[in-house]
Amino acid sequence: MVTVKPLEILVMIESKLPRIDIIIPCYHAHKLLPRALGSVIAQTYVDNVDVTLVNDCCDEGDYSDIVKSFSPFVSIREIKNPKNVGPGPARQNGLESTSNPLVMFIDHDDSLAGAFCLELMVKKLFEEPGYHSVFANFLEENQFKTIKF
Repeated sequence: MVTVKPLEILVMIESKLPRIDIIIPCYHAHKLLPRALGSVIAQTYVDNVDVTLVNDCCDEGDYSDIVKSFSPFVSIREIKNPKNVGPGPARQNGLESTSNPLVMFIDHDDSLAGAFCLELMVKKLFEEPGYHSVFANFLEENQFKTIKF
């Protein structure tokens, strides 16, 4: 889902390519997070993306090594919650620390399907003047089958 932050429509109208914040709550995410970030850096829209990892007080350490390895490809940073609050409040903390006119939330075990995912979602947001949010399908793949939600 890509959502427009209130009162920032003018910024998007004046700019052909508005920046988008991708907020990822992280707790015990070291193993799967690189896959999610790999799908972000594969986007055609990556030059207009700022990723915020919200470390939800993970006892396995921070994500600085992951931030360092992905920083040549995308604007990325880590913020840390002082205590574990769960994914919802972690997303909110990430949202409060960002400033771009567009925001997207993904989980550490999600992947964006295809290189044009963000570009198409942003385009759709601007095609319809009354749109404030756009959503995409969710696919769950495992060894047995693929389920579309």
